Amino acid sequence: CLVTAVHLGDQAYAGPLVRRAPDLIIGYRRGYRSSWDTALGGITAEIFSDNNSAWSADHCMATSELPGVVFSNKPILHEQPALIDLAPTILEEFSLTPPRTMVGRSVFKSA
Repeated sequence: CLVTAVHLGDQAYAGPLVRRAPDLIIGYRRGYRSSWDTALGGITAEIFSDNNSAWSADHCMATSELPGVVFSNKPILHEQPALIDLAPTILEEFSLTPPRTMVGRSVFKSA
């Protein structure tokens, strides 16, 4: 199977901008993804095609297929950091206040 998970957009995301979420979030098995054209909103004739581009991984894979790793020169104090915490962490590191609509918090702060 090429797909390991499919999530409804309004269940995967929360907040006032959830209406802008995609209808479906597809988690592909390691080594598979949507085409470069479909990732940009295009439609291709082929259902499957070979990948002839340099590519090792991206955000199309299911999280169970490719768990993430964060390297930091600062201690991570968040007890259970998640992907949603990266954007607020980056913004705060640049002394920018994350918008109130942003979910997540800095990994460099404890609860």
